[in-house]
Amino acid sequence: MNNIMPWVKANLAIVIISAVILVVLPASFVGSNMWNSKIRKGRENAVKTKWDALSNASVSLTLPPAAPGQTPTPHHYDAPNPAVIEYFKVHRKSIEEQVKQVTVEAELINKEGHTALVEGVFPTPANTTKTIDFAEALVGKGEKPSAYQVLLDRIKAGGPADPIKVREVLTESLQQAIDRNKAQNSTDKLSDEDQKKLGEKLSEIRIGQYMAHAKDISVYATRDALRGNILRGIPPEPPAVADCWKWQEDYWVISDVLTAVGEANKVNGKLTGVDQSVVKRILDVVIYPLESSGTPITGRKNSSANKSYDIRNATLKVIVSSSRLPQLIDAISRTDFMTVADVSFVEVERFRDLEQGFYYGDEHVIEATLTLETIWLRSWTTVLMPEAEKTRRESTPEAEAQALPPPSPRVAARMPDEDSSKKTPPKKGDRSTKRPGAKKGGE
Repeated sequence: MNNIMPWVKANLAIVIISAVILVVLPASFVGSNMWNSKIRKGRENAVKTKWDALSNASVSLTLPPAAPGQTPTPHHYDAPNPAVIEYFKVHRKSIEEQVKQVTVEAELINKEGHTALVEGVFPTPANTTKTIDFAEALVGKGEKPSAYQVLLDRIKAGGPADPIKVREVLTESLQQAIDRNKAQNSTDKLSDEDQKKLGEKLSEIRIGQYMAHAKDISVYATRDALRGNILRGIPPEPPAVADCWKWQEDYWVISDVLTAVGEANKVNGKLTGVDQSVVKRILDVVIYPLESSGTPITGRKNSSANKSYDIRNATLKVIVSSSRLPQLIDAISRTDFMTVADVSFVEVERFRDLEQGFYYGDEHVIEATLTLETIWLRSWTTVLMPEAEKTRRESTPEAEAQALPPPSPRVAARMPDEDSSKKTPPKKGDRSTKRPGAKKGGE
């Protein structure tokens, strides 16, 4: 130890430097590790921030749906892509322009022929007598016929042959036969054989009268076939504008239904006689209210979320040619925005109908019931619609499907085909088109 101290004193600088080295090396190691950890953590955080920013840069692009109520399909991309964004921008604009153009054309189609029956009634009556004027236009007054009768006249609709006129013709023919027998046999009494022949002759004359009348009209139909919220008489007091609006909408729907029947009964643009018509007789037209309209088949329905159009359902019950029923369906589809949502049919007791004066011709007929869906665009109806009705429809709940008549069993497999005139559709119930001893064509 005594020898070391003199050396230490003589080499003090070396000793101090060596001590510093011994202390600095561990401290540097520890410090460098701490610094490296801090740098690494900082870089990791920076990378994570950049990575999160890159991940969040994914985009979702959509194109507008072509029809109201449809949900657009999103397209996801990991990062913005100028080419993709430009593609969607161009096509979005193109679709919007096409939808706008189609909307304009659709409104023209939907609005055509559907004006207010009386000007100055909608949306607010010009004076207190306007609504009573509207009721008179629907029901008819004096020499002015009912608006419904005008629609029926447009498709050459009428009732069966006038039974009084037919009876007069038969009575005259009977008297002529008696007079001839008296002149020939000096007696009013006819033999059994002559009575039988006279009965057959009078039957032919009666059916001939029915046939002649059937050629003068195109379809059997009267105002009695129009049901639903149809105004039958002029009210004693001016009705509310809200009631007038309901009658106006019903009138528009009936107008389209009857127009479709007329189109089905045209050949080369001219209405045919009943014997040649597709639709022989309109038994019933029922218009359903807004709240119970909508069909599960199309998926369209009325609701507060649907601000583009209103749906009104109707049922059309007709006596129609079984082989040409598709022509009626086509005519309905071509008229405004109507869709046949369901079809059912039963056999017709045509000889019972013939006794009542309805002559349908020689072809096989059925009684068909068609469920119709009609669309009314609000882009033009709201211009006329009373304010209270607009408010009510904005809160209209979704139409309940069960509010409609239960759909009939599907009849796609039973629909008449091109050769159905040679076939007899399956019977339903106890109804039949034939009876023993009946002649062809209902004679």
